[in-house]
Amino acid sequence: MSLQYELWLSDDAGRRLKLLKEFSFLTYTRAVSSLGTCNFGLPFRPFADEFNPWFKPDWRLEIWRRPQSGSSLRLENVFMLRKPNVYTRAEDNMQIIQFYGRDGIDLLNRRHVIQRGGTEWTTKSNYADDMIKQIVREQMLYGSAVDEDGTADNSRAWPQNEFFVQSDSSQGPIIEKTFEGQSVFEVLKDIKASTFQLNEKDAANRRIFFHVEPYYLSSVNTGSGAPVGWRLFTKADFYGADRTKGIEFSLENENIQTPRYGISHLDEFNAVYVKGNGRGASQAIESVLDVTRINSSRWNRVEAIEPAGGETTTAGLQNVGYAALNVGKPQRELPLEFISTPATRDTPRSLYGIDWDLGDRLPVNYADLQFEVDVNVVYVSLNESGEETITGRNEVLA
Repeated sequence: MSLQYELWLSDDAGRRLKLLKEFSFLTYTRAVSSLGTCNFGLPFRPFADEFNPWFKPDWRLEIWRRPQSGSSLRLENVFMLRKPNVYTRAEDNMQIIQFYGRDGIDLLNRRHVIQRGGTEWTTKSNYADDMIKQIVREQMLYGSAVDEDGTADNSRAWPQNEFFVQSDSSQGPIIEKTFEGQSVFEVLKDIKASTFQLNEKDAANRRIFFHVEPYYLSSVNTGSGAPVGWRLFTKADFYGADRTKGIEFSLENENIQTPRYGISHLDEFNAVYVKGNGRGASQAIESVLDVTRINSSRWNRVEAIEPAGGETTTAGLQNVGYAALNVGKPQRELPLEFISTPATRDTPRSLYGIDWDLGDRLPVNYADLQFEVDVNVVYVSLNESGEETITGRNEVLA
């Protein structure tokens, strides 16, 4: 086992079963408002001798890592294991058991908005962050979950006192949305996209992020007997920290690699016609335009039609249009990888977990241009030789 890591196998309540000292390899990703995954392997025979059965769904893997020598271990993430795979390694005929897992976001994928359209559970108007929490409470929080008719139904809820939802804080813009039949995760991603588009329209509209984090219950007197639960939370403006006044990331500073910059208008659309209820002359149609983008060229008005049969109000139709506009904006692409490097005589230190982290906004200099780039995904890999690879990646620029 690498001295830089501790891997703990836990049961589905977070009770530790074993410190995995002899793991062979480890790969995991952390992502902003998206699904994180893990993949690790260890010798099968001693593991199977100790555990019978040698797999149960939602056993957990806690990953702890030291950002640098001498520092304290830091919890990277907790993953729920969903798939084992046993194979024989060709070079030495050793059997390896490999596990695949997903982080707490997967809980949002396991519930859908099952209530009928036109009800209070499928059509909402609220602050975006409060709406996210309200939806999660109604679809999976013990004591608040409801069935398809809106009747209290704790059989749809996660275990009592092991899943929590952060208190409302009313930080995001007020939006209206209809969303029956979708997975909770897809609904939350749409709400997030709406806040990003509204932020572009007016900076006073704050961007909203969400995540499901491991939640240590020692500070909460739940009496459940489970040491680690889960909590949904939201954040406004940035998921991580604003580090744009700190270390510059550039090829010269040797803390980024494989950058490439471009702007693509190929799939742009900037005039969205949202079609709601009704047919013929009675059908509600609302247009949502990005006038600045339309006027960037005499030829640049690009139209799209977005169906929204479930929406019944003007505000609801407009919100569908805002989310679509965010998808259809020109893609300012700066694919690159942030790398974790110690300081040298000629370059600054930029260590993952100390100088940059998931969700941070970082200053990047490339192609004689200055950018502010969000770290949306962190990829960490430890191979069988103990060699560590860490890269942070961004999506398209805001």
